[in-house]
Amino acid sequence: MPVSIWKLNQLFGMKETTFATDPSANGALFKKLFAREVVFQPGAEIIEREGDTGSFSRQSHIVGVRGGTLTFKLELKGSGEASFDADSEPSEAHDILRCLLGGFEVGQGGTVAAGTTTTSIQLAGTPKLNPGAILHVNGHARLIKTVDVDGLGCDLNAALPAIPANGTQVQVGTTYYLDKDSAGTMAFHGDRDGIFYTFLGCKLTAKLEGVTAKGVALLAISVEVATWHQDAKANLSETIEHLGTKPPVVKGSSFWIDGVASLVTGLDIDLGITTGFQETTEGAEGKSGAYIVDAKPSGTIKPYHDPDNMTRFLAATEMELAFACGFGSNGAGANFCNAWGIFIPAGQYMQPNLEEVAGMAGESIQFMANASGDAFLGDFTLSLL
Repeated sequence: MPVSIWKLNQLFGMKETTFATDPSANGALFKKLFAREVVFQPGAEIIEREGDTGSFSRQSHIVGVRGGTLTFKLELKGSGEASFDADSEPSEAHDILRCLLGGFEVGQGGTVAAGTTTTSIQLAGTPKLNPGAILHVNGHARLIKTVDVDGLGCDLNAALPAIPANGTQVQVGTTYYLDKDSAGTMAFHGDRDGIFYTFLGCKLTAKLEGVTAKGVALLAISVEVATWHQDAKANLSETIEHLGTKPPVVKGSSFWIDGVASLVTGLDIDLGITTGFQETTEGAEGKSGAYIVDAKPSGTIKPYHDPDNMTRFLAATEMELAFACGFGSNGAGANFCNAWGIFIPAGQYMQPNLEEVAGMAGESIQFMANASGDAFLGDFTLSLL
């Protein structure tokens, strides 16, 4: 039966360097995950073989590798810090997203230069901007939609409330993008009533769900565990680095879709990651481990019914357009560092449907991502600030 790691919902994760091998023997490098609804379903490979008994007895069975399925949910949010550099990790979800999507680039902020408008930002100096990253300026977070050739200027997914003055500090979020060659597997430690479990060779899939106007986005993780065992480590939670508890995106933050602030009752995005596994004999061309086979992002946006919304989505139904959505943040201090966004360079809306939402007319609008043909962007990017 499923095992719920319920006592403290303690999970610790780290990207593996070698498939199904604990990357940190003493657990010191694992990062705590503020997970919820942690459930483990044990399983095992049952191997049938002929019993050598000298009689007509039935086949005997032996238990092979012990595996299973681990599921949990994680808040999707940024670091909660005012800034971070290339050596820091922007959130507890960092390794999760690196294993799931593969590549990532740390955004490089800078200062505003001349020529900036409410919909386009120019930076001074040498920082580079990446499409799909979150840019924060003047207390507002916006998604970068397109970038100039030199990488120092960008068009935004939504207009800023005012033109920022020269010298204004700008922060840029960390961008995760599909890269099958740098994807991988994870190792987890879990604590249930003081009994420690180690899960190795974990292949991940994920859905972004539960997004409402309250500003909390949940990344629902499903893990295929290659092997697991009970761990004798004592006080594991005391030997692992704890990240400070960070607030989610401040309640009441704007949720925008393609540059338009929208009232929504929900948003679900299936990242559509399919992971394969290959194991060959040793040799110069040998390959062992997990890798991304395919990605078919799709989802559903559920805005309140509005004629303008319907017209906008219907007009885009037959077109392949850049699609961007996410939470900006109008908060101050650490709150503005918890924004997130997802950018699909070749998205396509499908037929909207009307449905009832708490006695009111609502919409359910499906969308999908088409292959962009861009080696860097892949089918989508996901950004945290």
